[in-house]
Amino acid sequence: MKTLDKIKKLLNLSSNNSNLEESQSALLKAQELMIKNNINQQEIVDYSTEKSIKDISKDIVYNQKRHPWYIKIIAYIVSKNFKILYYYQRNNSSKNIIFYGYHQDVNIAHIVFNDILEKIKYYLLPLKKRYKRYINKGNYNTDKNSFIKGYLDGIKQKFDTQVSDNNWGLIIQVDKIVQKEYDSFITVGKSYVSKSKYSLTNKLYQDGFEKGVKYTSNQIAIQQKQD
Repeated sequence: MKTLDKIKKLLNLSSNNSNLEESQSALLKAQELMIKNNINQQEIVDYSTEKSIKDISKDIVYNQKRHPWYIKIIAYIVSKNFKILYYYQRNNSSKNIIFYGYHQDVNIAHIVFNDILEKIKYYLLPLKKRYKRYINKGNYNTDKNSFIKGYLDGIKQKFDTQVSDNNWGLIIQVDKIVQKEYDSFITVGKSYVSKSKYSLTNKLYQDGFEKGVKYTSNQIAIQQKQD
């Protein structure tokens, strides 16, 4: 009962807090407790109204005219570990990656998606500076793609190990209601992983992989084990 009360308080804090950082922190902590204690959203539905918990929402997490090959891979990794689905939508001026699921889960998944993107940009800065003096753009692209591929493979392995070690296989599955609603309105543009082909530099791939398996963030409480 104490755990349920704590989760309810965190969810109330996240919903009624004007400070974005504090709101996100409360959301992530609530999600961590729910997963670790095998508590589903129906069990805490009375913390507010049923609509605020069970409402399914969608959120555009990436909107650009052109998408790098790794964007769909990030969306895939996040969707498999944060209880949401995603789909691909094209309009006249841009292409969208959209997360779909319960509001709380979509919020957290969006935070993780952005965090991974920001870390990729950060890690690529030294490589970008190194190649700034060179004309051979092909070599830069090969090294850049090698690092990103290794980094994402490393993150995927970390998540897979985390799920296996904590027996979270069933806990992180998408809710049946979310899956049913998703299947009912999505007829085209469902999620898939990019199959882009590119050459790899082993050293850069390994560097990325080693950083990926150590992936953590102070924004992702779900990855932090408590004593």
